Amino acid sequence: MGQTLILVRHAQARHGSTRDELRPLTKTGQVQAQQLALRVKDYMAGGMVVHSPAVRAVQTAQAVASESGAQLLQLNELYYADEYDLLRSISALTSPVMVVGHAPTIPYAAMLITAGQDVDLILKRGCPTATAYVFEVADMTRLQPTSAILKDLIVTPAQ
Repeated sequence: MGQTLILVRHAQARHGSTRDELRPLTKTGQVQAQQLALRVKDYMAGGMVVHSPAVRAVQTAQAVASESGAQLLQLNELYYADEYDLLRSISALTSPVMVVGHAPTIPYAAMLITAGQDVDLILKRGCPTATAYVFEVADMTRLQPTSAILKDLIVTPAQ
């Protein structure tokens, strides 16, 4: 049995005049984060939620950690990371791991590591806020292109 890796785009955030990294979740985003937390709770028991320092990512990660009991780890480099940086930054972590970050890095990383026809599914569904790509990987330390199997795709609608 493999290890679990979940890549998540943060829940819906406010737009406005504040600096980008300070934008909090909207009320809808708070609901999305809670719904997402309930849907990934079983995957994340005993795991670690790694997140960007952006307020919207922190708030999304906190909802998951609160629901699942997972530990939180902020990685400042995730705010500006590309998909390769993201994969390098989590390679030493043990499963289950969730990464809460931003578009386009999250969907690009998902497309990079997935094997087979799953790329078409990811492209077709897009990556709206509060989307989670649940992967099974053989070994987190050897995470590379086409090394993961997409086990679940969770899209938490904005209501």
